[in-house]
Amino acid sequence: MGTNNREALVAEIATIRLNPEWAERTKAGCGGVAGFGAALGVDKGTASRHLRGKSEAGPRFIGAVLTKFAVTFDEAFDVVHEETDAPAQALRRAS
Repeated sequence: MGTNNREALVAEIATIRLNPEWAERTKAGCGGVAGFGAALGVDKGTASRHLRGKSEAGPRFIGAVLTKFAVTFDEAFDVVHEETDAPAQALRRAS
């Protein structure tokens, strides 16, 4: 009856991350990771995680980017689809 099939446990979610090309240009214009973080009011570690695509962009980070830089959401961010080990049913309950 039960299955250990990984595909049955994988769900796809949409999330938001910095657009890598925009991020690299902007980081360079700020003088590096620390300057990018300072411009946004976040520490160097937080800036680095976003620049490397390791952190999802939350509402405060998105707001900081859109207010500190002359950029549109579509220029600075990408909506990406990622797999998660949480079953789709659990994701629906959590939202």
